[in-house]
Amino acid sequence: MALLLSCLAAVLALPAGAEEPGEAKPAKESLVLELNRIEPLPEACRLYLLLRNEHAKAFERLTLDLVFFDRDAIIDRRFSVEAGPIAARKTTLRQLDVPELSCEELGSLLLNAVPSCGGTSVSQGDCIALVVLKNRTDITFFK
Repeated sequence: MALLLSCLAAVLALPAGAEEPGEAKPAKESLVLELNRIEPLPEACRLYLLLRNEHAKAFERLTLDLVFFDRDAIIDRRFSVEAGPIAARKTTLRQLDVPELSCEELGSLLLNAVPSCGGTSVSQGDCIALVVLKNRTDITFFK
């Protein structure tokens, strides 16, 4: 009983919205880019990207410069995708089919740059700083 009360007291002492250890909490006004799922297709690899715009303004344009690496960490290809527009305070799903890419051979994915984040007050060179990455797949996703 004493252990239960001790655990309860510890939980109640946590501030509201406290995060789990090791879990990155996004900045207040960030753009969360989550690699949610990858799916092999006969002639491509399909990526499901969730984009959560936590800004009060919409992104009219959002260009992502992605680099795909195989399981031996060798660059397979570079791919640019227009992921906008994204409404303010909105979560959006983007499906990306990368032709002639084997999901089974995909080892990691680099968000190399965000060349455009139009509609925000952020200068173009700082667009990548807005992005917080999350990953629900078994490949490495980094910037």
